[in-house]
Amino acid sequence: MSGVSEDQLAEALEGAVGEVLATLGLGILSRMTLSIEVIDRDGDLGLFTVAAPAGTPVWDRIGLLRYALTELEANSVGHAVAARLRNEEDE
Repeated sequence: MSGVSEDQLAEALEGAVGEVLATLGLGILSRMTLSIEVIDRDGDLGLFTVAAPAGTPVWDRIGLLRYALTELEANSVGHAVAARLRNEEDE
């Protein structure tokens, strides 16, 4: 990570995300797990999975990601069902 430790990245992102949440009145950041795709100076793709606070145990990171995935899947299915019901009503 070009001389930046995972903890340094986590702390910097935690501060930035926490500030955005506070500015928008959305609450105080408790924990987060981010999956970030980056393109480096050479044009190579990289993937970072960063958790905050720094040092968050892997089982907590997995739990946050699973919860987010479950919510995304549920919302996706809900939208698909609603669209199908709207189409059936139009027929």
